Amino acid sequence: MTSHEHSRDDGGAIGARTEAATLFAAAVNHESANSATRLNCIAARVALQVSIVPSPPANEQVSPDALITRALGVLGSLPADQFADSRVRSACLYGRRALRRDS
Repeated sequence: MTSHEHSRDDGGAIGARTEAATLFAAAVNHESANSATRLNCIAARVALQVSIVPSPPANEQVSPDALITRALGVLGSLPADQFADSRVRSACLYGRRALRRDS
């Protein structure tokens, strides 16, 4: 199953949340991420309420924005009913804030 093929069952939702949390964590660890980006990515990762293994240092060839965009894409691939889950909505909100850099 690829990141954009999460099934409708709870396991698919948990898998998507875990993958997104891992991507947000990688953005936090990215050398070029600014403080606002880091804080919003930490908030997004925590909001998803999943356990992740510590992420290795981020690949410096991939920007924090690209990691955040991928995380939001993973969450966006979930079925619409998953957005009733406040964890998903909150993570998306914080991810968007991280990209806007205005908070």
